[in-house]
Amino acid sequence: MPARNKGALDEPTLAHIATHAVRNSKDLLNEAEVLSRAGRWARAAALAVLSVEESGKAHLCHVWAFHVLPAVDDPKDDRLWQPFWDAFVDHPGKIDLWVSKVDGVGGCGDFGAWIDLAKNAHLNKLSCLYVDFVVPERAVTAPEYITESDAQQMMDLAQEASDFWDSHGWGVDTR
Repeated sequence: MPARNKGALDEPTLAHIATHAVRNSKDLLNEAEVLSRAGRWARAAALAVLSVEESGKAHLCHVWAFHVLPAVDDPKDDRLWQPFWDAFVDHPGKIDLWVSKVDGVGGCGDFGAWIDLAKNAHLNKLSCLYVDFVVPERAVTAPEYITESDAQQMMDLAQEASDFWDSHGWGVDTR
């Protein structure tokens, strides 16, 4: 289901959203670390994935503010904004945005690998929070099956994002 188009945004508003998304990403990672130290791997992994999603959202806002808007004739055209708002709420898409950012331009010859990683991270996040029955495997997924290694892998990706934002001056807390 496509996101409701909330209309056009200007560069300062996109930057403001991005700043808050970065802060939230860092807070989610910090909370994931607390849970990890307490041995709560599933919830730590879920928060780490959410942290990566927020980094993807910040990156989306940055791309639109500094690359898309300057390149279009009418930045207030509502039709231009539907893809932005769709991406803004697409959980695997935001993970994919961040993973592709981390990998760098041309760093990955298999763009499908980014998409697969993003979809798997999203599905793993759900497994960290909910019990489910998966077909065709006919298997139960449950938070108790999430390991320390699973949580650490997601926290490492979230930490890469946090380090990136810090290196670009976005890590300053100005609340």
